[in-house]
Amino acid sequence: MPRASRTRSDRDEILRSRAEAEAAIAEARKSHERLRQAIDILPQGIVFLDADGRYVLWNKKYAEIYRKTADLFEEGARLEDTLRIGVARGDYPEAIGHEDEWIAERLQKLYQPAARHEQTLSDGRVILIEERLTDDGGVVGLRVDITELKQREASFRLLFDGNPVPMIVCALDDERILGVNDAAVAHYGYSRAEFEQLKIRSLQAFESEPPWTADPTGEEQAGRTWKHVKADGALIDLAIYSRELTYAERPAVLLALMDITERKRAEARLAFMAQHDGLTGLPNRNLLRQQMDEMLLHTRRSADKAALLILGLDSFKSVNDTLGHAVGDKLLRGVAKRLRSTLREEDALARLNSDEFAIVQSGLARPEDAVMLAKRLLEAIADPYLLDGHSVVIGASIGIAMAPGDGDESEKLLKSADMALSRAKLDARGSFAFFEAALDAKAQSRRKIEVELRDAIQNDVLRPYYQPLIDLQSGRITGFEALVRWPHAERGMVSPAEFIPVAEDTGLINPLGGLMLRRAC
Repeated sequence: MPRASRTRSDRDEILRSRAEAEAAIAEARKSHERLRQAIDILPQGIVFLDADGRYVLWNKKYAEIYRKTADLFEEGARLEDTLRIGVARGDYPEAIGHEDEWIAERLQKLYQPAARHEQTLSDGRVILIEERLTDDGGVVGLRVDITELKQREASFRLLFDGNPVPMIVCALDDERILGVNDAAVAHYGYSRAEFEQLKIRSLQAFESEPPWTADPTGEEQAGRTWKHVKADGALIDLAIYSRELTYAERPAVLLALMDITERKRAEARLAFMAQHDGLTGLPNRNLLRQQMDEMLLHTRRSADKAALLILGLDSFKSVNDTLGHAVGDKLLRGVAKRLRSTLREEDALARLNSDEFAIVQSGLARPEDAVMLAKRLLEAIADPYLLDGHSVVIGASIGIAMAPGDGDESEKLLKSADMALSRAKLDARGSFAFFEAALDAKAQSRRKIEVELRDAIQNDVLRPYYQPLIDLQSGRITGFEALVRWPHAERGMVSPAEFIPVAEDTGLINPLGGLMLRRAC
C-alpha cells in the first residue's frame, strides 16, 4: 500500500477511535448524571468513595447532613482530609481531646466495615452510618439522620426509668423480658440480671395468655388483670396496660403494671360489708334475699318445704336504756353466736335489723320440724348472758312462714313471717306463731285504712262532732268536746275505734289533732 494511503487510513482510525472515546465519555457522563439524579431523590445520604478513599459521587441529602463540611466535598478529595478539617473546626464533638485516635478509629470503620455505628455532630444531630466495600475496593456509604428517633428513645427512657409505676418490656416472639425500670425491680424483688433471665410467663401465678394477644392491632390495651408472683413468693393482683413498640430493634410490648392488690382487698371488704351486718358479721337482708331466692327456686323443682323464722328479741330496748349500747352490742353478738351454734350447717342465718334475726330452714318434711327448731332457739336465747359483770336475761318471740304455701318469693315470705312475729308478740311474748291468711287480710285492711286516712286528712274530709258538757245542778251547757268523725264516701261513717289506733301507730295522730283543733276554733 502506498505510504500516503496508509497515513490516511491511520488518520481515519485515530479519528474513529477518538469519536468512539468521546461518545463513550459522553455516555458515561450521561449515566453518571442519571445516577446522581436517581440518588438525589433518596431520603438517605449516599456517598461513593474509590479505593483511595476519595469522593466519587454523593447526593444532596449527604451534603445536607454534613452541611458544615459540605464546602470541602469535591470529586477526588479524600474523606480523611475532610474529616481532619471538620475535627479542627469542631464539627465532631466526640473527637475533642483525642482527635487523632478518633480519626484513626473512623478510618478503620470505613475500610473494615462490620456493623452500623452512630456519629454525633456539633449541632446535636445523630447520624446512623452504614458502609460496605465494593468489588473494586471502594466504599459505598449510607447516612440516616436518627436525631428524632434518639430523642424519642431518650424521652421513652426518661419516662420508663423514672416512672413510679412498675414497667416491663418483653419480646413479642418469645416473651423474654428485655428491660425493666427501677420501680419493677423494687416492687418484684428481682434484680435486673434476674429479670433478663425470665420470660413474662415466669411471673404469672396461673397459666394464661399474655394480655396483648387479645387485640392483634397493637393498640393500647387496658383492663386485663393478672396475678403475679413476687421474688419472695407473695401473690399480687395487677391491672395490665400494654402497648406494642420496637425495643432494641426487636418487636416488643411495653407493660405498665398497676398493683391493685389492696384495691381488690378493699373491694372485697366493701362487697362483704354490703351484704353482711357490721356488728355480728351475719348476712344482712340483701344477702338473705339472695339465699332465699335460691332456696325457693329449689322448692319449686322439688316437693321439699322450707321455713322462714324471724326471731325478735323481747324488751331489747330496755337493755340498751339501762346498761348502755356497748352491753347491747355484746348481747347481740352473743345471741348471734348461740343461734349459729343451734342451727345446721345448711341453715341460713341473717340479722334483719336492731333486734331481729332470720333463719331459713330448708329440706323440711313437715311443719313440726320448724316447731322443734323454734323451741330450741327460744331455749338457747333464754339462758343468762354474763356481759361486763352484768347477768342479762332476755327472751324472744318467733314468727314462722312456710314455703311455698305462705309465699313463693322472698319478699312475700319475709312479710308473712314478720306478720306472724307480730302476732306472737301480741299473743304471748316468748312464744312462736305461724303465719295465717287472716293475718294478711287484717294487715291489708289496716294498710288500706292508713292510706285512706292520710288522704282524708290532706283533703280535709274529717269533721268534728260536738258533744256538750252539762252542769247537772243548773242544767246549763258549759262547754263541748270536739270528737273526730270520718264520713267515708263508700263505707259511710267510719268508727274511731278503727282509725284512731292506726293514726297512733303511723304518726298520723298529730296532723289529725291539728286539723280538728283548727276546725273547732
